[in-house]
Amino acid sequence: MTKTIVAVYEDFPTANAAVRRLVENGVARDTISIIASDERG
Repeated sequence: MTKTIVAVYEDFPTANAAVRRLVENGVARDTISIIASDERG
């Protein structure tokens, strides 16, 4: 069964920390994607 989880973070370091926590808790890194925009425009 496939599950999709979506989260929105204020900045990249916070999103990256969330990815690290997911991996530390057994989620395979190759199943995680980060989509980010360049806040400088």
